[in-house]
Amino acid sequence: MKCDLVGIPRLGDKILVKECVHGGYLYLALAELPEEDVSLLEWIDYVIMDEEYQKHISTLEKVVLDDFFGYRGTPYALITFFNPNDSLKNLFGKGLRIWSTDWQPMDFNFEVVEDHPAIDFLFSYSLYTPSRYRPCYRHPDFLFYRGDQLLYYNDLTGGRHRPYIPKLPGDRIYTILFPPSYLGGSIDIYYFYPDSHEEFSVLDKSDKLVVYYLEVLKDLGFQGRIILPLIINEGLRFKGGFIIYEGGEVRYVDDLKYEAVNNVVVTLDYDLKPNKFNIVFKKFRRRLKQRGKTFYLNIGFKEYPPPPSHLFLEFRMDGKIVWSSDSSKGLHDIPLIY
Repeated sequence: MKCDLVGIPRLGDKILVKECVHGGYLYLALAELPEEDVSLLEWIDYVIMDEEYQKHISTLEKVVLDDFFGYRGTPYALITFFNPNDSLKNLFGKGLRIWSTDWQPMDFNFEVVEDHPAIDFLFSYSLYTPSRYRPCYRHPDFLFYRGDQLLYYNDLTGGRHRPYIPKLPGDRIYTILFPPSYLGGSIDIYYFYPDSHEEFSVLDKSDKLVVYYLEVLKDLGFQGRIILPLIINEGLRFKGGFIIYEGGEVRYVDDLKYEAVNNVVVTLDYDLKPNKFNIVFKKFRRRLKQRGKTFYLNIGFKEYPPPPSHLFLEFRMDGKIVWSSDSSKGLHDIPLIY
């Protein structure tokens, strides 16, 4: 499924319901909650009283979209229904009443859909039943351009002993940015998401990880340029650098920043370049409050991959989301945004 979500979804009094069959009948249901009746914190402050629905409810969650450029915070109910034996579609013929903690009833009407981008988008935030796919999000008031043929490859399973290079259209020269330590490295499960307050230094060129990557890439046979960031950790201390393949030659850049293409810089240590488009790696839903124009890649490593719907690229203006890619595996354009 390829689709865009343009602007934050507004659902009014509808509950969207999508059926999935996973060892039974699973239903992902999504409703927009009136902000005057619930809090803008992500605790559960609503209940469903009807016993007919209660016996089929697997989870109740709430997410608040308050991280988007130009939009007020909007709360949504994520409701998962489950029945191992039979379809529940006949259950959704009538409306549902939700009560807030102030006992203000909210009445909704069901709409059963095959696919709807809002369901997959909002359920990518779910802790219990995250969607396997997140659609592209675009702010309606910005212009999006393809840049200097800079691409990001977000598939953590595509390479074992050498990077997998997908076939590229046409005869243009491309630059492909890969996830950090794409072929594996020294990653500790407790510390594998570096943050802006943690110490970062340059990885020595004699490190065995650098030597391994240089050896793997020397006979790649790719016509464009490949950027492979390296990150290793020693407790809360992180080291990094870049393996660059270009024109049949491979080299190590012992720096925490690398200019991928004109005006676009990949940075490992969260020290952003002013007047540049910065590309930074971060954990899904971790909020970093840098100002300026910044691309964030939701970091993932082969040893500890995140859910598929968390693997996407987003662009933030002064910390607020303007655009995010979909989460499909493979190559993604890194656009310039104005």
